[in-house]
Parts: sequence; structure tokens; C-alpha cells
Amino acid sequence: MKYLLCLFVVLFTYNVYGQKISKNNIYSSYSYVLGEKYAGGNLTGHGFTIGYSRYLSNRFYGDISYGKLDYEGENSSIFLPKEETGRFDMSFFTLGIGYDLIQRSKFILSSEAVFLRISNTLLQHQIGDGDYMALRETGRSSDITAKVGLKARVFLTDQLQLIPSVAYGLQIQRYETRWLNIGVGYSF
Repeated sequence: MKYLLCLFVVLFTYNVYGQKISKNNIYSSYSYVLGEKYAGGNLTGHGFTIGYSRYLSNRFYGDISYGKLDYEGENSSIFLPKEETGRFDMSFFTLGIGYDLIQRSKFILSSEAVFLRISNTLLQHQIGDGDYMALRETGRSSDITAKVGLKARVFLTDQLQLIPSVAYGLQIQRYETRWLNIGVGYSF
């Protein structure tokens, strides 16, 4: 993980020969997520994402984002009630690359492949139940996986754009997820 993060810092600070200043983009979006846990259970969440992307060549770009989700888990004993987790307990971090499939003056369609890390508070261990509970332990758990998707950028002005996207999170460790995002971005 440390080496991957260092690689992206180098790539983001590397000045591509002839790169225009408008190849940088910051964005914020509303995220809606549906997920299933490998051992049973599902979750529904909504929240926000903030991110930054920078073109590394004419069509390839690197992307980094962070977000928080307010989620509800059900059909699994590991999901805790809101009283124990609070709002926006699930956080996520992505680091990846994208490729522009279509580039027009007012529209860009890209495919993305990213590293995805999800973290939330879950029931870790429990011995007993109800009034006969001898031990109950909760804590943060992480899920490391990959996510692939499509992102469109519809330019409203030369710098401001509307950004809808869809993605699928592979089930490598804990969650299989489907993501819908709508947001705004600014190129500089």
C-alpha cells in the first residue's frame, strides 16, 4: 500500500511534456452504494466523495478519492445499529487509473480501474446473547478490493462539468458493491 501511494505521488507531481493546465480536475459527488457481504447480509448507503485526477498522457489519468457513507446493514449479525456506529461510519479510499474512451470538446467518457479500501465498524466477536452476554467486541474492519466503472464528464463551461458515473466493486475480501455517483468537477 505504501509503495502504491508513493508511486501515485510521483505520477501526480510529474510534469508531462506539453501538458495543458486544464488536465487537472477536482470533483465532489453524491454516492449511492448497494452491497452484499460474502457470508450473507447486504448494505445500502449514501454519502459523498471528493477527489482529484490528473492526466498522465493524452488519454490516461490517475485518480485519487476519499468519501464517507451513511449506511444501513441488514441480514447479518455483524452489522451494528446506528446507535453504535453513528452517521457516516463507512469510509472509503480509492487510487487508480482511467482511460478516455471518447474525447469531445464538451463530453468525455472514461473507463476506470481503481484500488478500493472500505472501512467501517462491525461486530468482531460475541459470546452469549441478550442478558447472558459474556463478551462482545466491536471494532473497525477494512475491506480491500478493486472497482471498475465508467465515468462521463459533461462540460457546462470550459472548466465546470457534470460528472455521472457507475462502478462495480469486485468481491475480493468482504463486499461486492455497485456504485452510482453524480457530481460536479472543475478543471484547472
